[in-house]
Amino acid sequence: MTVDSLKVAILAALHIADELHQIQDSQRQADGQLGSRSAECSEMLDRVLKNRIQAS
Repeated sequence: MTVDSLKVAILAALHIADELHQIQDSQRQADGQLGSRSAECSEMLDRVLKNRIQAS
C-alpha cells in the first residue's frame, strides 16, 4: 500500500465514521421525539379514561 492509498483509506474511514455519528445523533433525536409523543398520548389517554369513569 502506498502512502497516497493509505491517505485515501484513512479519509474514507473518517468519512464513514462521521456518517455513522450523524446517523446515531439523528436516531437519538428521533427516539427522544418518539418518547415525548408516546408520553403525551399516554397522558391524553389517562385523562380520557379518567373523565369517562367520572362521567359514569
